[in-house]
Amino acid sequence: MSLNLDVLRSANGAGERIAGAASHLGDALRDAGLTVSRHASEGARYARAFGDDALTTGRDAARSTRALVEQRPMEALIVVGIAAFAIGWVLRRVREVASRPDAAPAKRRTTRAAARRRTSA
Repeated sequence: MSLNLDVLRSANGAGERIAGAASHLGDALRDAGLTVSRHASEGARYARAFGDDALTTGRDAARSTRALVEQRPMEALIVVGIAAFAIGWVLRRVREVASRPDAAPAKRRTTRAAARRRTSA
């Protein structure tokens, strides 16, 4: 009979511990959820700020470019012409190399990992 009472007492203590752990788990999950949502809102705020900065920088660059072209139109035309010629020349060379039937396939840029041997230390 005393053995049954000891079992019941230990079972009641276990139930209380489980109930306490469940309440602590709920608190921990709620705290984690609040932390995640706070960090997510901070990340969204940083992303908005970065987007605003990028937009402002792009607008400033466009204004500067427009002002420069208005001040020096011939130099701007020469720079654009040289850039267009260079891009066209590179594209033509790439097409010529790609269309050659005797062109060797591109070499592998990566190497396979060598098998490692285990050494006894």
